[in-house]
Amino acid sequence: MKSLTSLGLGIVLWLVAACAPAQAPRELVVNGRFAFSGDSPTGWSIANEVRGKGKIVQSADMRRAGRAVLELAPNENNKPGPQPLGLGQLVPAAELRGLTLHASAWLGARDGATMVIGVAVLRKNGSVAASGNLRRTSTSTGALEPFETEIDVPAQSDIETIVIFAAVEGQQGRGFVDDLSLRTKTNVAASPTPPAPVAGRPAAAAIRARIEVDAARPGRAVPREIFGTNVEWIRDGNGLWNRAESGIDKRIIALTRTAGVSLIRFPGGAWSDYYFWRDGVGAPPASRPRKPLYPGDKEQSQHVFGTDEALAFARAVGGRLLITVNAGSGTPELAADWVRYVNGEGGKSPRVDRVEYWEIGNELYHKGDITGGSLPPERYAEKVLQFVAAMRAVDPTIKIGAIGLENFGRLQFNSYPDWNRIVLRAVADKIDFFAVHNGYAPIAAATEGADPADVYAAMLAYPILAGRNLETNARQIAEASPSHAGRIKLAVTEWGPLFAVDPKSRWIDHVKTLGSAVYVSSMMKTMLDSPQTDVANFFKLSEHGFMGWIGRRGGVPTANASLMAFELWSRHFGDRLVASRTESPTYDSKPIGWVDRATGIPYVEGSASLVGDGRRMRLIVNNKHLTQPAEVAIALKGFRAAGNAEIRLLSGEGPDSHVGTDMPRVPGLTWGRQANMPGGNGFDRGRPEAISVTTSTAAATADGIVVTLPPTSVAAIEFQRAP
Repeated sequence: MKSLTSLGLGIVLWLVAACAPAQAPRELVVNGRFAFSGDSPTGWSIANEVRGKGKIVQSADMRRAGRAVLELAPNENNKPGPQPLGLGQLVPAAELRGLTLHASAWLGARDGATMVIGVAVLRKNGSVAASGNLRRTSTSTGALEPFETEIDVPAQSDIETIVIFAAVEGQQGRGFVDDLSLRTKTNVAASPTPPAPVAGRPAAAAIRARIEVDAARPGRAVPREIFGTNVEWIRDGNGLWNRAESGIDKRIIALTRTAGVSLIRFPGGAWSDYYFWRDGVGAPPASRPRKPLYPGDKEQSQHVFGTDEALAFARAVGGRLLITVNAGSGTPELAADWVRYVNGEGGKSPRVDRVEYWEIGNELYHKGDITGGSLPPERYAEKVLQFVAAMRAVDPTIKIGAIGLENFGRLQFNSYPDWNRIVLRAVADKIDFFAVHNGYAPIAAATEGADPADVYAAMLAYPILAGRNLETNARQIAEASPSHAGRIKLAVTEWGPLFAVDPKSRWIDHVKTLGSAVYVSSMMKTMLDSPQTDVANFFKLSEHGFMGWIGRRGGVPTANASLMAFELWSRHFGDRLVASRTESPTYDSKPIGWVDRATGIPYVEGSASLVGDGRRMRLIVNNKHLTQPAEVAIALKGFRAAGNAEIRLLSGEGPDSHVGTDMPRVPGLTWGRQANMPGGNGFDRGRPEAISVTTSTAAATADGIVVTLPPTSVAAIEFQRAP
């Protein structure tokens, strides 16, 4: 490996001058994925002396997991010398003295360029005490490949700063870098670094867990429809429609496509049972009518985001629609005409956007339904039969679902406790799926004075309770209609983290935190573990307020932590489940808001899967402990691993950390001051680098690997099968 000095000390010196020191976060590199990029990526400094030596941009040509990577394109001014085209950042080194650092990155180069990642440990006088680098010389394709090295930080008291830089050598071609990481190496294999200890406190000891995977015991196929979301017609599709461009926002399309969303529920939520689809078709969007969101509402929205726009959005992101028809104020004929408009008479539409899934109504079992369409279960069952007959007369091949909700625990949202039994007995032979509307949203109602640690612990326990409720719904289907029990699937058409709905609540904006992301990952496991759950739609994709998994930072659509966790499942999990068993320390949660007390909740949980022909195995592992890392031993049976395992780690500075999306300014509305975890101000310090997804590789034995997960984190791990 070429030494740092071959590049000259000049590059180190200009980085020291150009970079402003920053506190060392858990992941030492800030924005190592270059996810917040342009020609001057957030967290990185570029010296004025190198700005004329080429361009630093995001590459649309080279991608990893659907994301752009950073591209450095040198020109004739990038002559050999101490200051090549590049960028860098500084990390304080006082707390890193005597430790070993692990540097890794995915690098590519083409057309004569050489891509270089360098790490230099500096003394107070500016001299280099230790260094290491990664080099990728030019190849015909420039394809990205993983590189890694280690640097021992001397223990001397004069060690002050670490410089990290990415640079390109040559006067032509292009260099590429992604997933650049620098972490403290632990003494177990493949160990993402636990958080740096807080000054004056000892580092938290790791809990220990074990996951045993048996690849010889395959489970069910992973249904792609489980990676769904919700969008709404109101308020320009909650930002999906860009009025300035008279089209769907391209930035949201890119984020949604990258996230791997497969099924998009439209036109609501709550608005479905007062939605008249003809208002949103035909005329140009700017000429369509404005209508109240629900009967008597003072707010009105224009129907710029209608059926055709929703279909186009689904097509653009590589997904399909699930349509919820108006069963409150609508009629069977209106629903049948909607099927005809989309799918054509007899299902023979010239469109390429045929809609297979249709849901009858939203939450009509709730007497407080905002549309005023609430009705008892007997009347709803009659409507279902009428709607099914009319809709299937147009297209007999569609899949139709009825709605239900089984009250459990402290949540009593269904006004009719016997709703599920009555409806299922009446319509089971006519439907294909039963849409469970519990929401699985652990609201922290009436808990303004609660300890944030207790609130988060209750939320992370909630997926266990949700899993039991799914089992209850599946049993109800079997009891109501045994002959249809295996055919009727469960659909969780609204789910996601939700703490509060009162704008003044100190929890209102916590749906975007790292803790909520771990909840998302745990719920994905819960639904995949439910054999009859084939459809799921998180709530919701985009919103100007607090519930969107795509939020806004300075007006720019930005993926929140929950969407990052979702992407690990949709993009980095396999096609078929395999048996696994987890042994983990447990905890008991307190009753909080709508969430019951739960006991025996494992801190660590994992799911395993095979990809395609079985040559690759993928696991997703959650650490729900709020303050302690988890050392997890993964033992493989029926699958002999070879080479390096690839690890994608979602982690951050604490359970309440987030990427810095902001709340909208609404005249006359004041948002509540948000809660922070004890001993810190993690929520108040939200910013892009507070949460990251880093990629690393580590050697695995034939039988498995040991990984260390930071507190409140999610890891997606991929193994290659030995020949």
